[in-house]
Amino acid sequence: MEQYVQPKIHDDFIQTTETERDSIRDQVNSLFPEKNITFNSVWGIPKFKKVFVKAQYNKCAYCEEKLTTHPDVEHFFPKGLVKKLHSTGYEVTDMVNMRGQQGSIIACNGFWWLAYNWYNYLLSCSICNRQWKVNFFEFKPNRDSALLVNNKSFVRRRKKYIPQLLHPFKGPTPYKHLKYNKYGFISARNKSILGINSINVYGLHRATLTDSREEKMANIYNAVLKYITAIQHGDDLGIQKSVVTLFKLGHKSRPFSSIVKSVLFDQVELSWESFMKINKNTFEIVNIELDTIVETKRYVQYLQSGTVLEIADQAQKIKQMGAPTMPHFSLVQFFFTDVSNESWATL
Repeated sequence: MEQYVQPKIHDDFIQTTETERDSIRDQVNSLFPEKNITFNSVWGIPKFKKVFVKAQYNKCAYCEEKLTTHPDVEHFFPKGLVKKLHSTGYEVTDMVNMRGQQGSIIACNGFWWLAYNWYNYLLSCSICNRQWKVNFFEFKPNRDSALLVNNKSFVRRRKKYIPQLLHPFKGPTPYKHLKYNKYGFISARNKSILGINSINVYGLHRATLTDSREEKMANIYNAVLKYITAIQHGDDLGIQKSVVTLFKLGHKSRPFSSIVKSVLFDQVELSWESFMKINKNTFEIVNIELDTIVETKRYVQYLQSGTVLEIADQAQKIKQMGAPTMPHFSLVQFFFTDVSNESWATL
């Protein structure tokens, strides 16, 4: 599970959702606390969802698999039904459905005031969202007598709730709570409660996901081993090559990038943040290369199916990255040309 930079709220979001927020307030005032609130979706508007696609590098916020063309908009704090997980599930032999998940209802109307809160959103794949997390949530306080209004009907709004799950945009760094072996199996680091809850609620231990991770593990473990061996032998060139490989494997655009950080943390006892600091210059160059590739691919996609405004905005972003006043601007221009097969002058 990776952690990304929280995307800024879209300029039109507050105004667009004003009617929906008013509707919730009216329902709470008239129904509270006897019935369930109904919610209208605003996610048929592509411009909102695209912000999160960019922020998450088109990866599921939970499992890190690539998202489909129609990813699910997930409410981290459930807006409606909220359940506590008692036993996690497992995939059946056809590897399509999940069985065995059990829990109990905490509230029928959960964190309803966060239904249209930009910072409660993330994108996930349909498997993580619809088969595993669904409406399960772990938080403190959990069974506090002051938590609920009218016997499990409404969660009280003004009480502070602390999630006991890892988050893709904020809170503790996931790789410091999760670890992986060379076969792709995941476990909680040092019995971390955040790690245990996240594995069970998000279904990060499911068989198909373990198999997908295993396909990447050999390259990751080999890269870390080469880095360790090069350090032990004082091989400066070997160190440089392995550092570049690790930065590329650990770039947030890559599938299961968080595993690189976790394995490095295990094998070398070095945090990713310290690793970046030690190899600052190399990291900057590799990051420029990979960021340029990501942004250029997005530009090419917009040329094929985007709006005029999206094309212009993306072109301007790349121009700024490759402006002569920017460090390593020539690298940006080189990789733009290499990926797009167009000259820099076409921007």
